[in-house]
Amino acid sequence: MTRVLVVGAGRFGYRLAVRLTGLGCEVVVVDRNPRRLEILKNKVASAIQTDALDKDALLEVGSDFDIAVIAIGDNFEASILTTLTLKEAGVPYIVGRASTPIQGEILRRIGSDEVVMPEEFMGKETADIIFFGELPKLELTEKESIIQLYAPESLIGKKVSDIGFPKHHIELLFIKRGVTKRTLFFRSKREQLIKPSRNFTIEKGDIFVIFGQDKDIAGFSRKFRGTKRRPE
Repeated sequence: MTRVLVVGAGRFGYRLAVRLTGLGCEVVVVDRNPRRLEILKNKVASAIQTDALDKDALLEVGSDFDIAVIAIGDNFEASILTTLTLKEAGVPYIVGRASTPIQGEILRRIGSDEVVMPEEFMGKETADIIFFGELPKLELTEKESIIQLYAPESLIGKKVSDIGFPKHHIELLFIKRGVTKRTLFFRSKREQLIKPSRNFTIEKGDIFVIFGQDKDIAGFSRKFRGTKRRPE
């Protein structure tokens, strides 16, 4: 199970934490406001009152997390200091929150692996980006979706039958593959939608079109993708 630390329990942090829990993560939320934590305490694994600016107190929460999301929205200085503390503690993947492109650039330079702007993405959408990337997603019900994922590097060269989509309780509907067409005078690239056989071999740049429950697709994504969001 992926362990996620969410720092900040405002509207953005609340929606993010609830969505990550729904995706099967163990979520720990920290905030200095007890009223915010009271609302969240039965929706996440743990809700802890602490001040993120207190380095020692934050480190007491622990550093054994796969992902940390700094969801602080009203104090950019606190976001910077929290990012530095968690980076120093060894958290492998940090997501920062920024209000402007300049803030985003600062957070990336000091160690954020990914930066989101809540003006563009709310908490639920940010949770989806962490696990599913930024490709289009079709929500069919509250819990089921058709989601596109870049083929993870660890699966390139493998056959569809080797991956075992059914054992992850998901269905591979199609594979999207870029096809280059050459003529005497020009070269063009288009996407081809393929219904793969069991012996179909995955190539770099392929995109899986998957149907299933969001938590199951997130589990598949966690297992094979790690923190890499798209192919180089």
